[in-house]
Amino acid sequence: MKPKLILFALATASLLPALRAEESKYPPINPALLYWQAAAISPKLTDEQAGELRDTASGKKPIDPAKMEALKLGAAGRILRKAAESTAPCDWGLMREDGPGMLMPHLSKLREMANIATAQAEVLLAQGKTGEGLDWLLVTHRIARHSGTGETLISYLVQASIEDLAVRAAARHCLGWDEATRRGYADRLKALPPLHSLQENYRGEKIFADWFEGLSKFDGPVREEKLKEFFGADSGNNEEAARLKAQLQTLFTGDTFDKEIAANRAMTARIEATLGKPWKEASPELRSLTEEVAHSGFVMVKSVVPAVSSCLDRAGAIATLRTMLDVALQLGPGLDPSSIANYADSFEGHPLQLKKGEDGALSLSALTQHPKGKTTELKLGK
Repeated sequence: MKPKLILFALATASLLPALRAEESKYPPINPALLYWQAAAISPKLTDEQAGELRDTASGKKPIDPAKMEALKLGAAGRILRKAAESTAPCDWGLMREDGPGMLMPHLSKLREMANIATAQAEVLLAQGKTGEGLDWLLVTHRIARHSGTGETLISYLVQASIEDLAVRAAARHCLGWDEATRRGYADRLKALPPLHSLQENYRGEKIFADWFEGLSKFDGPVREEKLKEFFGADSGNNEEAARLKAQLQTLFTGDTFDKEIAANRAMTARIEATLGKPWKEASPELRSLTEEVAHSGFVMVKSVVPAVSSCLDRAGAIATLRTMLDVALQLGPGLDPSSIANYADSFEGHPLQLKKGEDGALSLSALTQHPKGKTTELKLGK
């Protein structure tokens, strides 16, 4: 072992007891609590500022230093990073007893924080502070994972959206990084906790059957009030909502209630099992199940079970984009058709495609379009 490495190892070993003592004295905090603290003391954004922030984070607009200066976070930034880096389980305290009416205000806040973190990264990368910029991009990746906590489809979709934001931001710059920086960032990405799966988040859809079953224990007036809360007091002016509400109300007066609940749970379980399979297997099975749902004779299957084919395509796209970013980080500017031949998309498993635009910019794309008419593509830049 080289002398410098020996000294580093000894220094690290000597620090371990102190680090363990510090962690024991200040154990990791539930990230959800820290995110809310950061939100509470963050600058309140105008609609114009929020738009500027989104456009800067997504790369749609160049960085405006003056406008970014006005969005300085101060202590909120420190707390945001502490939340993202916390190793404690993330618990948003969701009130599942409210069923489909369960509130999830944290998701919009996390979107905003992800834009803030990514915009901070863009500013630092533009200033040549690559290391600090990458630290903030990793904050965005961690926010994605915390937003996926909760076992709901909306949580999954917000997670996918934020992960997409972080991946595309890194891709816009990565070909300009040296090999050590690229490989180091790839290693840090691999060390992150995995994204919450679509199957895991779909599992929470059973909340509707649980809630509806609970309604059966209330008398008519109370049940009517709770249905109004779910559909909205003005559902009478919404033809579709009023129709569904009337259909569901009839289930309490007939003798099919138990069968309806059982059919809903059975279909939800079948879809959940399908979502645990690779896209190539799951996609045709899910199309068949969607058709079965559409023609079901059970109200709680036909009207309540959500269609998730688009969510499955989104899952395949996110996995493919992560593969594309990994390819770019591993190979750098030396990308060519032969070097990427062994990398495949997460749909049918076709090799990735390398394209060069008229301006010379490179991009990676999937061979086939999912959903139909939409190409999964990652633009690369310096």
